[in-house]
Amino acid sequence: MRITEDELAKLLKDAAKAGVEEYKRQEKKARRQGRYQDTYNLMRRYRDAVYHAQNAATDESRLRTEYTLERIDTAVAEAKRKCTAAGRDMEYKAFELYFMQGKTYEQIAEDLDTGKNTPRRWVGYVINELSVLLWGLDEW
Repeated sequence: MRITEDELAKLLKDAAKAGVEEYKRQEKKARRQGRYQDTYNLMRRYRDAVYHAQNAATDESRLRTEYTLERIDTAVAEAKRKCTAAGRDMEYKAFELYFMQGKTYEQIAEDLDTGKNTPRRWVGYVINELSVLLWGLDEW
């Protein structure tokens, strides 16, 4: 079977379009993963930021940190509300124990009487929710 020039051109155009769409999908996925990591890292530093806001040497630094903490606290409160409304209180509790109280996943699993991998999964669910609340839908 011979392929015509028009058919070949269409095949090449379709392949290029599929390649561009795949590239865009991969880029979107990478941005989403980046936002997840940004949110996770931000929350890992939360307790240090609270300490800094209470003990900052300069007013400018303290005010910037307090503003950021206020934004985080608002988003965290909304994530908690959403988890509670969806009956996912344990997920939020794991998140709170991990980031706000500094417990390990192993300690959380023991405290919440759950499997060893469950707290990590629950924390991930809340981080995903929080990512959208903090950064918006641009990356989703």
